[in-house]
Amino acid sequence: KMQEAIGEHQRIKLIEIFLFDQLKKKKEYEYQRISDSVNYINSSKGSITIEKLSDRACLSKKQFERSFTSFVGITPKKFLRTIRFQYTVYNQQIRNFKNLTELAFESGYYDQSHMINDFKELSGLTPKQYFDDCEVFSDYFSS
Repeated sequence: KMQEAIGEHQRIKLIEIFLFDQLKKKKEYEYQRISDSVNYINSSKGSITIEKLSDRACLSKKQFERSFTSFVGITPKKFLRTIRFQYTVYNQQIRNFKNLTELAFESGYYDQSHMINDFKELSGLTPKQYFDDCEVFSDYFSS
């Protein structure tokens, strides 16, 4: 079908249909559990534990991690870190914190070093370097 497809749009449509069919093969209730978890992570801005998420989904921690990774494509821990990072960038975008420690606490980090480690891992820069050198904009949380 891909070889017979005319143009990029038709190829993309075929790929989307294939991927959605693959998702449908998964159990619907399992999909709903993970979808609810992703929504809950977003509403908490990444400040929730995996234990609370697995309890909410009525799964053991190990089952939750496997199911989440299967549907989302990354582990819940990495997703939480990414969402918290995006929320921190958004927080800086709308409030323009001068104090990075205050930004860290307001964004759900335990301390400034925790935030610095996430920034280094996810962007390759410290928060100061990131905010000095990059456009402070989170397309994840911005409308």
